[in-house]
Amino acid sequence: MEHEENSLPILTASLSALAEKCNALAKALYYREIEFESNPQNVIESLISINYGLQQPEAANGILIYAQKYLNIEMKEEWYQKLHRWEDALRSYQAKLMKSPKADDALIGQMQCQRALSDWEALARAAEEIWAQASDIEPRMEPVLRLDERKPIVFPGLSALPSSPMQAQTSIEGDSGLNLEALKSKVAEMAAAAAWNLGKWEDLEKYNKSIQEGSYENLFYNSILYIHNGAYPEALDLINRAREVLDSKVTSLLNESYSRSYSLLIELQHLKELEEIITYKTCLLYTSPSPRD
Repeated sequence: MEHEENSLPILTASLSALAEKCNALAKALYYREIEFESNPQNVIESLISINYGLQQPEAANGILIYAQKYLNIEMKEEWYQKLHRWEDALRSYQAKLMKSPKADDALIGQMQCQRALSDWEALARAAEEIWAQASDIEPRMEPVLRLDERKPIVFPGLSALPSSPMQAQTSIEGDSGLNLEALKSKVAEMAAAAAWNLGKWEDLEKYNKSIQEGSYENLFYNSILYIHNGAYPEALDLINRAREVLDSKVTSLLNESYSRSYSLLIELQHLKELEEIITYKTCLLYTSPSPRD
């Protein structure tokens, strides 16, 4: 219908959202630019993200400058991230956390910036604080008394049950006001990356348990742990499963653009390097030392 100069009987916002969801960024940009003419303030963030995804950083930065100059829009930390201005984004998130320590979105954003800047030590410290806070509020097990003591049996955790819904919410979130389990699942992959780069294998195993099971990241870090422990056949199986997860994503993005699929191709290269490590270590096991003269 559009080729016949007739618009589709669907809202432009819906078409642009669907195009973004399908990774059809060029089409999404077309619809967002139409939407920009009537409602520019609501599409600034989307335009920045789409232009950067299309390898057009100058256009993305121009949209940001236009929004500041003509629309009087307050800068958002996410916009700095979409432009890969990690230092600016980090400073903004840190300032936000100073004002509101319970802002979980700012905490997650700060960790994302630390990962992008390869500040593994700071990222590891942030992850340790989250997991330590979670362990501090876990229900403590009360001892079960023996029957021969002729006292009532105290079942685990009954005395720790909350007496009201508000108390129950507090017990889950802890002092920070965050839903810690949800927070752990969001930052687990970043925490695992920090632990891996710092060689903290026990922490890597701990964080990987909070990553969605069967996801590429979960399979990738599990394969690394198996290699570290010398379980090479199991590691190879996980590597093959991780490659299958990436296969469909790479195929669809390659049809769009090589540059957009580049990050996934790098992940495939990482899997190949893990296989080479296994080959090298396996050869060492079967290579006898040369006799001394």
